[in-house]
Amino acid sequence: QILLLQCIIIPLLVLTVLVRPWAIVAANVMDISNTVFLSMMLIVFALFTSEVDAKALATLCCIILVLALVMLVGSVVLGFYIKFMRNGKPFQFFLCHHKYGAGNFARLLKMSLLASSQVTKKVFLDSDDLQDLGSLFATVAADLDSLVVICSKEILSRPWCMGEVSTAKVNNVNVVKVVLPDFSWPDDSFIEKYEINVPDASLLTKYGLGMDLVKESIRWLGQQLTVTLTGEVTSVKLSVLVSSLLKS
Repeated sequence: QILLLQCIIIPLLVLTVLVRPWAIVAANVMDISNTVFLSMMLIVFALFTSEVDAKALATLCCIILVLALVMLVGSVVLGFYIKFMRNGKPFQFFLCHHKYGAGNFARLLKMSLLASSQVTKKVFLDSDDLQDLGSLFATVAADLDSLVVICSKEILSRPWCMGEVSTAKVNNVNVVKVVLPDFSWPDDSFIEKYEINVPDASLLTKYGLGMDLVKESIRWLGQQLTVTLTGEVTSVKLSVLVSSLLKS
């Protein structure tokens, strides 16, 4: 039974290290550490079983212990490399937007950014670059320089967008707001009752993003650098917007 449990736990540990399912780095570290601890406890429990081959048990315990330690050290090294030693992040900008309210504008902005010689890395747009929804917040946490929040009318009511903002806040990612003409900042009662006004926001909790953090992040978003776009979108206005984003 102990061996069977180990056969379940070790693959889960490997999967957690590779996928990093939580948006918060500390949550991933805690998840990995808890799994390693559980595996080691099972090894200790195995020492108290009766009627077993002591030599075979000792060999099995050593193998499992070494594997657990290798996974733990590997996860720490991988995290350190991603955070401090990797040669740059793959995305210069990440366009956070509501598809219905700003999908076309986001596409136009991406094209304008990529046309600039100062944009030397990729620009993340979910319809082009999102391969796995589970890795979305991990991308925000570790793979981009700036999160550009395109504020259209319903952006604050989109759970995934607010999850991206919350992840950026927790991981100290640079954030810039691009405010469109139809956007207006809500009153504080909307934020205070966010879980009532946006029931689907509860799905963020499984990614380690609680409602208190989401509310705090929305208020924090209001304090970030803002670029306001008025009237019709023209090539001149887009050029000015791109220049502002590059200076942010």
